[in-house]
Amino acid sequence: MPYWGESWSLISAVLWAIAVVLFRLAVKGIPPIEMSLLKNTFALILFVATWLLFQGQEVEINLSTQDHLVLIFAGGIGIALGDTLFMYALNTLGAGRNAILSCLFSPFVILLSILFLNEKFSIFQALGFLLILSGVLLAVYQKSSDTLSKRNRIIGTIVGISAVFCMASGMVITKPILNEAPPVYVSCFRLAGGVLGVALFAIVSGRIKTSIRIFKGPLPWKIMFLGAFIGTYLALFTWIVGFKHTSASVASILNQTAVFFILILAVPILKERLSPMKVVGASLGFLGVTLILYHA
Repeated sequence: MPYWGESWSLISAVLWAIAVVLFRLAVKGIPPIEMSLLKNTFALILFVATWLLFQGQEVEINLSTQDHLVLIFAGGIGIALGDTLFMYALNTLGAGRNAILSCLFSPFVILLSILFLNEKFSIFQALGFLLILSGVLLAVYQKSSDTLSKRNRIIGTIVGISAVFCMASGMVITKPILNEAPPVYVSCFRLAGGVLGVALFAIVSGRIKTSIRIFKGPLPWKIMFLGAFIGTYLALFTWIVGFKHTSASVASILNQTAVFFILILAVPILKERLSPMKVVGASLGFLGVTLILYHA
């Protein structure tokens, strides 16, 4: 079907934008590690249930033990590490700035795809990359009236960029395996790696008691579960389908349209100020994304 992968990538962008706003509301009441562990565990249960529900359908899965280990590793990088860093950056920078930083996802995917998937990169895509970087710099620019401190802005930006790179790495690692298995099956193992990674960190760092205490306390459960359902279940599924049915570069670029939806939703729901710098930054980022897509 024409534009099948592209359509799912756009749907994923819309779902992810809604989830980001919900997560922004939720992270005010729960630390990033616990939020990542909770939402990914919930999504893993949903994906396993979905797989068991359709297990009767005859679907050939040609994955080796090594492929399964790669998926778990990709989940550890993209979900355990990437998600946790993302939640920290979201809580520090806000949904607006973090949305612009997410524009680095497609350049990272393209760069990694060139290195490891043998995808091509044109001069126009390089120009698009520079436009996106310019948009990021403008979006995180701090005026004197900004309530965000310089230290938090710098740390949040570094963490946010690291989160996007981890997510891009996990997705590129997964791409070659997607042709050999259904998206739901792949998602189960990626999420298993993500949940395992966060759980191991909590245990090794001695944070497990803190996590249990946090989960026993009052939390915005409805918002967290709704965000997990939309962002970690529905958005992740459509994201995987998009990557499966089109190139990694094109799928990642279309995912970037989430920036506009996040910025729009953050104004009425999160009461974030849509400053001129954010508008210009988002416009440059989207222009860069469009340029890359046109010449993909």
